[in-house]
Amino acid sequence: MSMDMRRAESLRVTVIDMQPITPAVGGGRQRLLGLYHDMGEGVRATYVGTYDWPGEARRDLELSTGLREICVPLSAEHHAAAADLSRSLGGATVIDSAFSKQAVLSPEWIEEARQRMADAQVVIFSHPWCYPPLAEFLTSEQLVVYDAHNVEGLLKGALLGIDGPAHSLCRQVVRAEYDLCDRADVVLACSFDDAEAFNRFYQVPVSKLHIVPNGAFTDRFDTARDWPDVRGKFRIDAQMPMAIFLGSSYGPNAEAAKYIAYTLAPALPKIQFVIAGSVADALAEALPANVTVTGLVDDDVRDALLMASDVAVNPMAAGSGTNIKMFDFLAAGLPVVTTSVGARGICDAASAPEFIRIVELAEFPRAVSGAVTAARLSPQRKAPAEYARKHFSFERISPELGLLLQAKARRRQSADQCASRKSAWLFGTWNVVCGISEHTSYLAEALERQGVRLTIIGNALEGHGSVEFQRDLHYSVTRPWRWDNQHWRDSGLETEKIARLLEQEDRPDFVLIQHHSGFMPGFHYEQLVKLLRDAGVPTFVELHDAKRVSPDFLERISSLGATVFFHDEEEMRLAGPLGGHAQLMFHPVRVPEGTQEGVRDFGTAPIIGGFGFLRPYKGVKEAIRTIAALRHKFPDIEYRGWHALYPDQESAQYLKDCLEEARRLGVSDRVHIDTSFLAIDEVMSRIASVDLVLLPYMPSQEGASGAANLALATGRAIVTSSSGIFHSIRHLVHVAEGEGAAAYAVAVDRVLSDPAFMGGLVDRSRQWASEHSYDAAAKRILESVA
Repeated sequence: MSMDMRRAESLRVTVIDMQPITPAVGGGRQRLLGLYHDMGEGVRATYVGTYDWPGEARRDLELSTGLREICVPLSAEHHAAAADLSRSLGGATVIDSAFSKQAVLSPEWIEEARQRMADAQVVIFSHPWCYPPLAEFLTSEQLVVYDAHNVEGLLKGALLGIDGPAHSLCRQVVRAEYDLCDRADVVLACSFDDAEAFNRFYQVPVSKLHIVPNGAFTDRFDTARDWPDVRGKFRIDAQMPMAIFLGSSYGPNAEAAKYIAYTLAPALPKIQFVIAGSVADALAEALPANVTVTGLVDDDVRDALLMASDVAVNPMAAGSGTNIKMFDFLAAGLPVVTTSVGARGICDAASAPEFIRIVELAEFPRAVSGAVTAARLSPQRKAPAEYARKHFSFERISPELGLLLQAKARRRQSADQCASRKSAWLFGTWNVVCGISEHTSYLAEALERQGVRLTIIGNALEGHGSVEFQRDLHYSVTRPWRWDNQHWRDSGLETEKIARLLEQEDRPDFVLIQHHSGFMPGFHYEQLVKLLRDAGVPTFVELHDAKRVSPDFLERISSLGATVFFHDEEEMRLAGPLGGHAQLMFHPVRVPEGTQEGVRDFGTAPIIGGFGFLRPYKGVKEAIRTIAALRHKFPDIEYRGWHALYPDQESAQYLKDCLEEARRLGVSDRVHIDTSFLAIDEVMSRIASVDLVLLPYMPSQEGASGAANLALATGRAIVTSSSGIFHSIRHLVHVAEGEGAAAYAVAVDRVLSDPAFMGGLVDRSRQWASEHSYDAAAKRILESVA
């Protein structure tokens, strides 16, 4: 995240919809409360809503220190008109879809919304229904945001039907949503599927779209709390396995509840199924004995039911957006069996963590039975709960949304400055487990600090889980290419999507492509460069594995006008002149705050550090052997490695081999390997606490080592192998003379035993980091564009 986004400042926000927020039942109200309850210091939101049923009084509540809720009842005439229309359409719920035309029947609501809009710097329309009657009250200075819970034009067409009597109403919904998308400065989508639909169906530019996921209030599930006995309350056998489904009164939820009650439960009579929420109204027939229907319950009872359950089931067959109930399930620590529809916007079958099982409806009985058995054998709730907190916590999402709105409003207010800003596309892996993805995100931050407006051209998330929600929230991201790092046969560029983007978007001032031969075949890169050349867009290609790249490929993309960035002087020399389209740009360094100063007195207990994905060529096993070889001189020496598991069997097996080697050598107590995928700032903070970084890499064709650059940025002394990957920094590190643990032990001992030598390595690291930071790289790129 750029520091520009981190500045808190006063911001007045008005959010408008045609429902109340509280009580927060149903996905829509939960999203409203979750997104806007705490957008950070200085951000104040006022919500203007109403009731979609008659008989309520005006409401004005302070829901939190950052959110005020005002609800103005609709007129009797308005409710009567909505009821008449509903009857003409066979009883369908239409008060929302018809609101854009019928709102004139509720002038008090319109006047309240108008007044609150007049005082706002940011106006957010949650759903499109309220935009048409209020559009005339917006000013050109205001930032207008569409918070899209679904792609309503498509969803209402599916629910109401586009033929017959509902045709004109569906056209009305599409018109309202199209007009709002056109007027909005920012469109918040719940998922990439929805963002893609907005781009294709309404031609919404990617530069407007941001992914703001649905979520849950994850902090409410305190395992130490004394939860009430809801099994006793609903007469559920305390020993019987229990599976839960939550749902509001909504068509797709009703179909899922019927499937549970009349198909799944009879197939699994030894499991008690609990169906909670207003979806119970859909279950009119007699129920099996192992189905408990609670109806609408309050928050405490709902949460107690979740905590009393063994698993959650989510057999959704239709719907749009994301299923908010999924986040409640996970936040409560429950394993979930779901369909792909139910998991939309969260994960797919290939990237799902082990506690989310994505199956077809026909496979549900077997999958639920297996999930219940596993949960009963090992009732571990920590992993699902941590997953929810990391990716879908409203306590984290709301402040991040506040930062986005502040940044967008600030740029809106300085329109003249915005007009002169350069725009760019960054093409590369994005927000997935990949070192180049991390590099791309740091480069994006640095370019934004230089005033560049960015669109990220990332890889599809098919088979990949996102690392964090923040990157997709703060940047405009589209994913028109595939990176198959599982089977290595289905990677490639969707050229039609790229061509469509070039037609829809304002032409970028330049495009920076992150190249790695493992991302996709070379001819796809050539197609991309040609598309950009034909559109007249200056293009730069940054090579990350130059030694694997053929000279013919480099010559072809250079002949198409691309400028090639090399990370190493030798690589650049071997590539040849390339018609003047080659430049040297050393791999940038991310400089953290608060790195350790100088060399500490470690005595006989030096701490040797290492990091990078746990792959055999990284030489972690050699590092363990080095620790064993040095223990006679440094009895309390330790190895601390932060080595995230790569998502394949090779990485998992290598971990077993390393731990077995440590046991065999008698240093298990001196070797500590953390395989979790940590934020890079956290890794760097930990690396800054070690005395020396050891990188015993085997020979590699990679262009440069991101791990080495990160180590340099922490200001630590570094010992490396003689692998060519370290060629560009060999004057900054101590290179072992030879391979194997004996050679590394000599090199490490040389550094540890000579404080002056070690101090010199530290000083050179710091100097290099200051001269080759990401900010310096961003300036270099912009100079090349100019």
